[in-house]
Amino acid sequence: RIVELHMTFEILDQVPVPQLLSGDAKSARIVAISGSLAAVDGRYSDWAKAVGVKVGSVKTADQRQAMLAELDALVAAAYGLSQSDVKHIFDTFHRNGDYRDRCAAVLSHLKAMGIS
Repeated sequence: RIVELHMTFEILDQVPVPQLLSGDAKSARIVAISGSLAAVDGRYSDWAKAVGVKVGSVKTADQRQAMLAELDALVAAAYGLSQSDVKHIFDTFHRNGDYRDRCAAVLSHLKAMGIS
């Protein structure tokens, strides 16, 4: 809401970012999913090796969607969001398109993590 033309460090400094602990299982899963989704081809081989993922490991659109839903849930948990918070975000942020299936998948992951 406050960025019109460009992002500055002054604005970025005000954005809350959760502190993830190295070695924490959820943090490690965030890294693994993010790395796997990003390492789409050989251009990312050095980077993928550094974060411990295989290049091109995400093979299908369904696999990608499932990983994105899990990642959404892990990040929501890192920010301390509840299932109702996540549902509100999906209901109010996505104006075009049908995101009900993705929202349901994210909520299912949160439920499995014990987050209500």
